[in-house]
Amino acid sequence: MTDQIKTHSNYDTQFLIESFKSFIGQTEEFKNYDFDGSGLKEIIRILSYSDQNGAIQNQFMFNELNMDSADIHNNVLSLAARNGYLPRSKTCSKIIKTISVKSKGDQPPSEIVLNKDNRFITRTTSNKILTFSPDKEYRAQLNSDGYYIFNDVTLYQGVWLNQSYTVQTANSIEAYKVSNFNVDTSTLTVAVRDNSSSAEYVTYKQFKTAHDLDNKSNLFYITCKRDGYYYIEFGDDVLSKKLKYQNIVYLSYLSTDGAVGNDITELTASTPIGGFIDISITGPDRSFGGGERASKEFIRLNAAKNVSTKGNCVSDSDYEAAIVELYPDVTSVRAWGGEKSDPLKYGYTYISAKFSSFDTMSEELKTDMFNKLKERNVGSITPIIVDPDY
Repeated sequence: MTDQIKTHSNYDTQFLIESFKSFIGQTEEFKNYDFDGSGLKEIIRILSYSDQNGAIQNQFMFNELNMDSADIHNNVLSLAARNGYLPRSKTCSKIIKTISVKSKGDQPPSEIVLNKDNRFITRTTSNKILTFSPDKEYRAQLNSDGYYIFNDVTLYQGVWLNQSYTVQTANSIEAYKVSNFNVDTSTLTVAVRDNSSSAEYVTYKQFKTAHDLDNKSNLFYITCKRDGYYYIEFGDDVLSKKLKYQNIVYLSYLSTDGAVGNDITELTASTPIGGFIDISITGPDRSFGGGERASKEFIRLNAAKNVSTKGNCVSDSDYEAAIVELYPDVTSVRAWGGEKSDPLKYGYTYISAKFSSFDTMSEELKTDMFNKLKERNVGSITPIIVDPDY
């Protein structure tokens, strides 16, 4: 009977009370004992409730230690980080436009600059104001008509933010928090300066594969911790270069609104460009690629796949997983080898994706998709992006 109590799986309070009474009633001291109304019954009731609470707590605890059963989002993030998986951040939508600036005055400058601090705004159907910012610095010359023309300007939905940290230790490795929760980690750039009096900056690149590693590599590592924020860490002079005491770390990244920035076509300049305010924005393109942070269900589904492939694309399923990871707005994706196409096309993989915000992929989106997949290709496989058939 003792073994039965120890190994039972029913934690209903009344069942536990009856089990305790049945077990105690078999002893010589309590044989034929009337438990009802006695003080011993209250002790048994307390023990039953304690047993029930302990079982529930153990169930919660052990569930949260496993990726498949964890329910608390922060625990899912912790388990993903332990497996070397970086959950997707918010991703900014992008749009390509031509920007024309009309000069004014008798002697306008021969060249003006469109920098990352310039802002372009729009209003969504839900009356939300969104801001777009250039992805980099652009320059334009004054033409004979008195205009400065910026062609093929890529605008990201969001605003650029900057942070800096000073290394406070010469021994341990510090983690530097990206303090904005809406960061798009794909836009993150990291630079390091020796100290406050140094004028030289060294750019660090994000760790991607083991081929990047050596003790002189300028690498940084991104992790997402239990609080949901992203953190930057550096090497230890073994796997990659270690920071020195009083080094200054500079972070630059885009803070974005995510998926709400998709399918935007009209923009208006909200800041002067080169001191001029007569600005027109043209182009048939619409914004695409914006997405929300990875949900716990998405992390559970994709963490194991990503760890097994290490982000590389070899099989058809690898390409499908990569597209879902890179473009949160994708609702359906299919990839197949060229050996299955008609006519046969060996060495190629066809990819077709359906997006929630539009039916047909623009040429800009196909080019963007091709370039991102090209970085993940293994061997001589070449991706071909095609429109879905409905």
